[in-house]
Amino acid sequence: MNLIPSDMAVPAAAVKLAKLLNKISTISALVLLLTILSVGGLFFYFSSENSKQATRIFSLKAKINSLQQNEQKLILAKDRLAKIALIQQSKSVNKEILRFKEFSNLVSTSGSKVTEASLGSKGTEVTLLSENSEILAQILKPLSEFIDYKTVILSSLSYNAGTGFISTIALNIE
Repeated sequence: MNLIPSDMAVPAAAVKLAKLLNKISTISALVLLLTILSVGGLFFYFSSENSKQATRIFSLKAKINSLQQNEQKLILAKDRLAKIALIQQSKSVNKEILRFKEFSNLVSTSGSKVTEASLGSKGTEVTLLSENSEILAQILKPLSEFIDYKTVILSSLSYNAGTGFISTIALNIE
């Protein structure tokens, strides 16, 4: 029993439409709520992934800096080793200086002059100036018997009328 007069009653189609609109709005509200929750969840997920990636990047940068410092230390160590090797080689030049002093004493007593000398770890190359061939012969004869050098090579010999004989002699210890 319905107490509302029939001419004032809501038509059945309008009631069905209202119920349909009510269901649609409820479903739309649920979809909107799920969308908002999904977007919020995705935002927090990607935000945390972004911070993890930033942490990994920072860690990788720290490792790269550490590796660069180690590489620089290795390069410095390599340079130091090269300098040590160079210094060790120069110690053998000290022995060559002593040999050259003996050679220089031999040359100075004969009347020749050393105009140029190149000392190395494997021997010496000397340029001599001799006034005449007799003085040059006086140098070469005892030099061939000089026991500190294994080989004595007369590399070049030239004559200048104003200065005399210019000779280059290679004295090798090996």
